[in-house]
Amino acid sequence: MNCTNLIGRMTKNPELRYTSNNQPVASFTLAVNRVFKGNEGQQNADFIPCVIWGTKAVNVDKFCSKGSLVGVTGRLQSRSYDNSNGQKVFVLELVCESIQFLETKKNDNQSDNHSAPQQSFGYEEQYAQQEKEYAQYAANNPNDPYVQKDFGTSLDIASDDLPF
Repeated sequence: MNCTNLIGRMTKNPELRYTSNNQPVASFTLAVNRVFKGNEGQQNADFIPCVIWGTKAVNVDKFCSKGSLVGVTGRLQSRSYDNSNGQKVFVLELVCESIQFLETKKNDNQSDNHSAPQQSFGYEEQYAQQEKEYAQYAANNPNDPYVQKDFGTSLDIASDDLPF
């Protein structure tokens, strides 16, 4: 099993590149705090190199910058290459399969006393659409026993009915 979940801050702006077949790929490094502190009480961190592909790479470049807090899920992958000195270099990096933008970069027109806008992942729109479809189904199927009926806004519960 090779699954890694991290939450950390980007140490610099993501670097967006395109492969020879025009596939976008972004690379960045996450600073992930350790759960314990050092001998002098200072917070230690690990610096994890990450890559992400496709549309997600473009979104990372668009919405994130140095200091952005993100959550990533992916797999560790090792690779090696020969550097310009002819030495073999081994790399261990996290290949991100998903990313959550917990804090995004500020727009140029925002002042410093405003927080950065959160990226919308469409949950609200998806929920509203499902609610609309359910209401339409309920209206068209009034005899369906599984359609929730309107039970009113208040419940008559005696304090003796409560388990606490």
